[in-house]
Amino acid sequence: MTITTQNPKIDTQFAKFHAANPHVFEKYRAVAGELRKSQKRGSSEQVFQILRWEMRFETTDMASHFKISNNYRRRYALLLAAVDPSFAEWFVFRDGTKTRKVK
Repeated sequence: MTITTQNPKIDTQFAKFHAANPHVFEKYRAVAGELRKSQKRGSSEQVFQILRWEMRFETTDMASHFKISNNYRRRYALLLAAVDPSFAEWFVFRDGTKTRKVK
């Protein structure tokens, strides 16, 4: 599954990161699922903060010095909404001038 936005460079970095670190998406999905039980809406930023502070996991990302780049927040939310459409209403996507396309 490919996530594309108006920033192909970050899309490519995300695709490489996701391929090298599939465990991050599984943890992201689990955290979002737990949050959804008690909240009507959520944000990828919120999920990322929980992943960073409460989870212990290793990643490899040659494009960033951080364990998980903020550049990937939107892409993980789009990916989760594509894999599990019930999350499409839980996340609030700011489309404005940005486009989102999930293949």
